[in-house]
Amino acid sequence: MLNNTGLISIYNSRKVLAGVFTGLILLGCLYVISRFNYLLFHMLAELFSISVAGAVFLLAYNVAGPSRNDSMVFLGISYFYIGMIDLIHTMAYKGMGIFPEELGSNTATQLWIAARAMEAVTMLVYPMLINHRFKAWSFKINIAYAGITAVIMAAVFSWGIFPVCYIDDTGLTVFKKTSEYIICIVLAAAVILLSSRRDDMDKDVFRLLFFSLVVTIAAELAFTFYVDVYGFSNVLGHFFKIISFFLIYAAFVRSSLIRPYSTIFRQLEQEKEALRLSEINLRTSEETIKQQLREKETILKEVHHRIKNNISSVKNLLILQSDSTSNVEAKDIIEKAINRVESMYQIYQKLLLTDDYGELSVKNYIEDLVMSIIDIFPEDGKVTVKMEIDDFTLDVNRLFPLGAIVNELITNSMKYAFAGRESGSIDIVLKRMNNCFTLSIEDDGSGIPDDFDANKSPGFGSMLVKMLAQQINGAVTMENRYGTRSVITFEI
Repeated sequence: MLNNTGLISIYNSRKVLAGVFTGLILLGCLYVISRFNYLLFHMLAELFSISVAGAVFLLAYNVAGPSRNDSMVFLGISYFYIGMIDLIHTMAYKGMGIFPEELGSNTATQLWIAARAMEAVTMLVYPMLINHRFKAWSFKINIAYAGITAVIMAAVFSWGIFPVCYIDDTGLTVFKKTSEYIICIVLAAAVILLSSRRDDMDKDVFRLLFFSLVVTIAAELAFTFYVDVYGFSNVLGHFFKIISFFLIYAAFVRSSLIRPYSTIFRQLEQEKEALRLSEINLRTSEETIKQQLREKETILKEVHHRIKNNISSVKNLLILQSDSTSNVEAKDIIEKAINRVESMYQIYQKLLLTDDYGELSVKNYIEDLVMSIIDIFPEDGKVTVKMEIDDFTLDVNRLFPLGAIVNELITNSMKYAFAGRESGSIDIVLKRMNNCFTLSIEDDGSGIPDDFDANKSPGFGSMLVKMLAQQINGAVTMENRYGTRSVITFEI
């Protein structure tokens, strides 16, 4: 007992046989007509091809386009213009009486060669466009084919530069025969390209297009043999052309109407697979980048740790040197150096405690740095420190000079501003306005001389502050108010 699949197979086979039988009857009728009235036969054969070209164009725009089958849209556009040239070829055929008789058979033959050349090139390009999305280019493709068609018409009818293809009483010219052979070679190349893309196509659509190209080659070869435009070779060539166009139409119907969704699903599966492979590659790349980043972070952490240890060693050596000398001036210089090293030590200490090795919190850094400087001096309990610092981050390259500036100014205030006094105060303000920053350090001590200019002072501390401010594209001003007020402004 047959199952459903077997019944469907038998039904399809009978349908194909019925179609072939009907086709043979129609071709037989056309052959009989050709024996009695060749002009009628030629007109019917060409009108069939022209009708198929128009139907293919309509299917391409109304069905193939929405089904994401852009390569079929390209084919539909091209066959519309091929059909237009075939229509004018039919009207220009010898005996039709539409164009002047003095044109003879040459004009119709020239148009035939032009249409077949356009068809061959189109079929050669088509396999390259399978599964490519270019619907936005359909207007440009239309313009391109319209332009080529216009040039062909001008070359045949107006400019008279199209090579002669047929001479009455002689037959086909060398150009016409050579062109047909070249067209056959191009079509053979199209067959090879189409075969290379068979896995990207519906198998039945591939077969229909494949046999359409083979039959087209047979038609072109048949058209190289005739001497009389009403001869049997010409009839045979038109039979092959009818079969070829019917196969093209069948391929369009199958692709756009019978199995449009299988084409869409196949394309979706291909896109899904491509997306999956892309995602795998992306994840692999992401893991590789993360691994490299972890390795770099480990190395950077180790570098910061070693630098911190080295700074600590320098600081301890300076402390030992300070303790071992009784020279007051030397001791003072060494202590200043210790404070400067301390500002760098604070930065590296904080870098090791954060995950971001490029930037640090300015508020935390400045507050800790100021307190560590104050703690060095025995008078620290007498001095009140007030800090008003905006909370933002800066990169390490700017924090180093900024910390060194704070160190110099706070150290100077602690050493000189409150001499002979029981108490004092230091106000530290750091404000940010967009990309502009203002650091103000003010004490209520004895102040600076009225003629003091921080930018012209020969003292090492003043020169160091000026140099450090320049490193962060800043400027320094100092003035007397209730004591000494130093202001550093800089931009990022």
